[in-house]
Amino acid sequence: MKKIFTLLFLFCSFISFSQSTTLVISQVYGAGGNSGALYTADYVELHNVSGTSQSLSGLSVQYASSAATGAWTGVYALPAATIPAGGYYLVQMSTAGTVGSPIPTPDAVAAPAIAMSGTSGRVAIVTGTTAATDGPAGLIDLV
Repeated sequence: MKKIFTLLFLFCSFISFSQSTTLVISQVYGAGGNSGALYTADYVELHNVSGTSQSLSGLSVQYASSAATGAWTGVYALPAATIPAGGYYLVQMSTAGTVGSPIPTPDAVAAPAIAMSGTSGRVAIVTGTTAATDGPAGLIDLV
């Protein structure tokens, strides 16, 4: 009986969980430059988990605090760049502060800068550049 419930649970998990097969958010760092920070700037790292190159044209990285409702407060339209299969793309989200080590040279710098919380928040890769609301349309990945 235990095996049946375990198999049923696994089956339901596969059906209900939809993971991106192209681009994912592999790392997020907030509170860059703040007192005690490891790095001078906030960043989001994207990773192409597919076997083919992925274009960033028409996509955006978006940020909202964990308590925010309505439209997300930070939207950065990604440039017309391509991430090769298995590759990474580093986006500096905030301006560099004075505390911490510099991040590696970013592939892009968000303009306008988007300061992210060091304790909680939401980051998404979204198709389009319109500020998302809860349950954003065109969601590719969410952390």
